[in-house]
Amino acid sequence: AGCIAIARSYHGTVTSLDERTGVVSKGSMAQAMGFIVGPGLSFLTSLVHKGVTINNWELSQYTMPAYLSVVLIAVNMVIVAVWFREDVTPAEFMVNSVIQSSEMATLR
Repeated sequence: AGCIAIARSYHGTVTSLDERTGVVSKGSMAQAMGFIVGPGLSFLTSLVHKGVTINNWELSQYTMPAYLSVVLIAVNMVIVAVWFREDVTPAEFMVNSVIQSSEMATLR
């Protein structure tokens, strides 16, 4: 729950007023897809009725969703570490915040 708030806050601060709606809507779409795909993956892993043990690691309908989650989280961490770059320096961020505040004031 906290990650969504941080992501939306980040989207709001690093995008311009024109880009913000599209970026936030794409983030909301990704969250909705997670609500759909997550239970589907859990269902697919529950179809494995007979478990197997590999080097003291039990793979069954009860452990596979957790293992799959760990793998997906690790892949996500690698993707963020490799492709996510912050191009805005703190000084630029402050200037952009002031500009965006003035843009909001003119819209009112």
